[in-house]
Amino acid sequence: MTDIPSDDIPSPRTTSRAVLAGTIIVVIVTVLLCLIPFASADLFWQLRAGHDILSTGHAPHADSYSWINHGTRWVAPEWLSFVVFWLVYRASGFFGTWMLMVALALTTAMIVWFRLLRRVGFVFALVMANLMLLAMASFFQERPYLFTYVFLAVSLIVVIRARENMFKGLPSGGGGLLWLIPICALWTNLHQGGLALAGLLVTWAIGDGISAILRRRKNEDAGGYVRQALALAASGAGCLVAGMASPYGWGVYWNVIYTLQDRIAMSMVQEWRPVTSAPVTTVWGFYLLAAVVICGYIWTRRQRDIGEMLVVAALLAESVLHLRNVSLFAIGSAVLASPHVASAWEEWRRRLAGKPVTQTAPVNRQLLALGLGLVYVIGVARICLPQFIDQIDVNGYSREGIGEAVIGLNWFPSKAVDFMQGEGFPSHLRIFNDYNIGGFLIFRLPEEPVFVDSRADVYIGRTLNDYTALVYGSPSDNPLDIINHYDFDCVITTDGNLAQRFALTPGWQLVYGEPPPNGPRARTFVLLRTRPEYRDLIACCVRDCEIFHAPQQ
Repeated sequence: MTDIPSDDIPSPRTTSRAVLAGTIIVVIVTVLLCLIPFASADLFWQLRAGHDILSTGHAPHADSYSWINHGTRWVAPEWLSFVVFWLVYRASGFFGTWMLMVALALTTAMIVWFRLLRRVGFVFALVMANLMLLAMASFFQERPYLFTYVFLAVSLIVVIRARENMFKGLPSGGGGLLWLIPICALWTNLHQGGLALAGLLVTWAIGDGISAILRRRKNEDAGGYVRQALALAASGAGCLVAGMASPYGWGVYWNVIYTLQDRIAMSMVQEWRPVTSAPVTTVWGFYLLAAVVICGYIWTRRQRDIGEMLVVAALLAESVLHLRNVSLFAIGSAVLASPHVASAWEEWRRRLAGKPVTQTAPVNRQLLALGLGLVYVIGVARICLPQFIDQIDVNGYSREGIGEAVIGLNWFPSKAVDFMQGEGFPSHLRIFNDYNIGGFLIFRLPEEPVFVDSRADVYIGRTLNDYTALVYGSPSDNPLDIINHYDFDCVITTDGNLAQRFALTPGWQLVYGEPPPNGPRARTFVLLRTRPEYRDLIACCVRDCEIFHAPQQ
C-alpha cells in the first residue's frame, strides 16, 4: 500500500466562515456534554485535600480522613490538581469547578479540532472531532483526569512532528521529543496519565522497530525507522523518570500497582472495569468511533504505519479492559487515525462512482456539513439538557444551582448532614458509611472521620473485604460479627436495603430517613446505636425527622 498523491484526495479550500462555524459547533457540543450530570464521588474529598495541602504546605503521605485506617500510607500523585480545584471552588463554588472542567474540555477539543483541520480538511475534521467528543461524553467529569486529556493531545502532536522530522533525517528531528520531559514532569503532579504516554512511546518504538526489520528484509533503507524507534524508546524511559519529579519520588507509581493487584479494589472502582460493564447507552459513542477507526484502517489507501497502528490498537485494547481509558482512545484515534478514515471514505466514493473523485463544489460540501452540524447540535442538546434539568434543585439556574446540578448533589446526603448538624450530633462518632458518599462526608463533616471512601488504595485489605461482606452479603448472613468488631456508633447510607438490615439488627435505631423522592434523588438514612449516651439524641431525632411528619407518598 502506498501513499496517495496529494491530488487524488480532494482538499477543498476551507473558508474562514466555515472554520468559524465549525469551531462554534465544536464549542457548543463540548459545553453541552459538560452539562451531563455525574455524581462524582471523588471531587469532594479532593477539594478537602486541596484545602489541607494549602493549609499544611505539603502533599499528604498518610491517611487522616478515616478512623479505621488512620495513618495508612496514602499516595496522592494528583496533589497539584487538588489544589487547583480547591482554589477555583473557593473563588466560585461548584460553578467554578464546572467552569474549570469546561475550560479543560474545550482546550482538548480545540487542540484536536485545529490539528485535524490541517491534516484532513474541514469536513473530516468536523466529523472526527465530534466522534471523539461523543465517545468522551460520559467522561467529562470534574476530576484530575481532565488534565490528561489536554496533555495527551499536545504530546501526540509533538510525537507526530518529531517522527516526521526524524524520518526525513532533519538534524533537529529527535530534539522535539525533549519537550515531553517537562510536560511529563508537570503532568505527573496533576494526574498520573503521563504513565500512559510512556507506555504509548514504548509501543510506538516497538512498531517502528518492526518496520525497520521488515524494510531491511526487503533490502530497503530502514535508517529513519531505526532513528525513530531509538528516540521514542529513550523518550518513554525519560518520561518515566520525569514522572518521579513529585513529592513521592518513585512511589508515585505505587498506588497504581498496588490497586491493580487487588481484585476487590478493582471491582469497587467503576473506571477500572471493562467497557462492557457500562450500559451501551453511556458508551455508544466509543463503539461508533471504534467502528469508524477500524474501517478506516481496513480500507485506507494511505501507507499504514505499524507504530501508529500499534498505538491505536493499544489504546483500544486498554479501553475494552478499563473503562477509564475510553477518553484516551478517543483522543488518540482522532489525532492518529483521521487521515486513514478520510482516505477510506474517498476510496469508497471512488468505488461507488466507478471513476476518480473530482473537485466539484467544495463550498456546497462545506455548507452541507454545516447544515448537518446544526441538526446534530440540536440532537445533542435534546439528549444533554433534559438530564441536566432533572437535577436542578432549590437553587435553580443560578451559578450555584448549575454547579450543584452537574455534580449531582442530589445523589449525596446533603440534607442528612444538615439534619445531623442541626440536631447537634456529637463529634468524633465512629461512622459507618457507603463507599460512594465517604468523600462527601469528608468534605461536609471535616471533623468526622469516615469508615471508607472512594480512595480504594487506602482501604485495600480487611477494610474493603469487611465492607463488601457487610454491604453485598446475602440476606442470610449475620452482620453482627463485623458490626461488633468495628463498634460503629452511627450509620449513614443511601442503600435502603442496608438501612433495613441495620434497623432489624438489635441495638440500632433509625433516626433519619427521607421520603420517596420525586425525580432523580437518592434517599439517605441515618441510624444510631441505642447506647445510654445517645438516648436523648435519638428521642429528638425521631421527633424531628421528616419521615415521621411527611405525608405518605
